[in-house]
Amino acid sequence: MSDDRLRQLLDNGFTCATCGEHHSGLFDIAFDHPDPWTGSVEKEPNGDVRFALEEGRDILSEDFCLMGEHRFVRAILPLKLIGTDDSFAFGVWGTLSQTRFLEYAEIFDAPNGSRMSPAFSWLSNRLPRAGPDPIRAQLHPQDNRQRPNLEIGDEDHPFFQAQSGGLSCDDLLAIYENYGHSPLLN
Repeated sequence: MSDDRLRQLLDNGFTCATCGEHHSGLFDIAFDHPDPWTGSVEKEPNGDVRFALEEGRDILSEDFCLMGEHRFVRAILPLKLIGTDDSFAFGVWGTLSQTRFLEYAEIFDAPNGSRMSPAFSWLSNRLPRAGPDPIRAQLHPQDNRQRPNLEIGDEDHPFFQAQSGGLSCDDLLAIYENYGHSPLLN
């Protein structure tokens, strides 16, 4: 690993210049809900989503969101770190069509969820350096109730490039800073 700052982050963590807390190692950044969601951020149980579908009501749970005709699922946007075997991830929300949402909800608790083929999705959270336009993606279900991975589909997007080529330490530090964490590194 060529960047000593990244080694320090991985091995020792860092003290945040903004909040003053010590963070041990890497941590991911997660969104509580899809950006279009305007309801309460209090989560209902995942099991209530089926009833909400039947009743035609909006709901936000830990892993699903129904908003009118829109369907969202919680996903992971993994970004490998250059020069390491480690990854940073955004916990994001992506859309699914009604049909694919029902298919995903059906296999959600199954141990072999990856048997569902990847599905088209729109990333539903605004990320730094993302620009104002929606970002197309593919949602890849995972096994053992793990959240699906979201793969950026726009080859010109910086996070597509980070997913394929890796994220630099400078990029990671800029992401942390963008979300209110300023690592003090030697």
